[in-house]
Amino acid sequence: VQHDGVLAWKYYARPYLQKEKHPMIAIIFTNLGLSKSLTEEALSLPHDFTLGFSPYSGDTKKWATKSHEDGFESLVVLPMQGENYPLSDPGPFGLMEDLSQDDNIARLHGVLAQFSGFTGVLAPVDEKMTANKDAIKPYLSELKNRGLLFLYVKTERNGALADLIKANGFYALGIDRVIDGDALRSTIDGQLQGLIDTAKKNGYAIGLAHTYPSTLEALKSWVDSLPAQGVDLAPVSAIGKQALP
Repeated sequence: VQHDGVLAWKYYARPYLQKEKHPMIAIIFTNLGLSKSLTEEALSLPHDFTLGFSPYSGDTKKWATKSHEDGFESLVVLPMQGENYPLSDPGPFGLMEDLSQDDNIARLHGVLAQFSGFTGVLAPVDEKMTANKDAIKPYLSELKNRGLLFLYVKTERNGALADLIKANGFYALGIDRVIDGDALRSTIDGQLQGLIDTAKKNGYAIGLAHTYPSTLEALKSWVDSLPAQGVDLAPVSAIGKQALP
């Protein structure tokens, strides 16, 4: 979907001016909207953080509207079958390996109808579908047709996905690190430093975060340290504009 000839992910991008070609880091929060207090805390952070909202919150539309009005860039979380299914069920919007492509496309449309003004969708940390290029391709095509980004966590299993993305011109970006897979403050600090190192090497890096108290606390002091390191916090679309055709 284009707006005035502009792709949706660029149309709804947060305006961003890169400072002196500094390396950029995007931090995306996942599953916002499920906790009122933690969502409010995320909304109190600097506006260059990117916010991912769960389609399973009854208040998703309200939170997304508020975040948009505040000037944040947002994504909608796309539930997908995980490694430990059926122990963990992605719910009625979840893309499933044993469902037909039509059924999964209908579920994808259900997720995209949750609210407006977002730049794309965010895959869950433990999903397994990106490891199967044939399985994920139809949904990446659908998102491309709608001009939307697809954000996924890079793993050893889905390493071949980057070639598929490049060959088809999909608007997809890999997340370099989940900063709080272990919510210990020392571990989070180490992951954040790793993102800085990656950004300095590649020009940009993307991290995924949850609204754990230790994560929010670590990010507040980390953001303050970035100017001294010559690195900028940026919305994810700013990295898309640099990394994608």
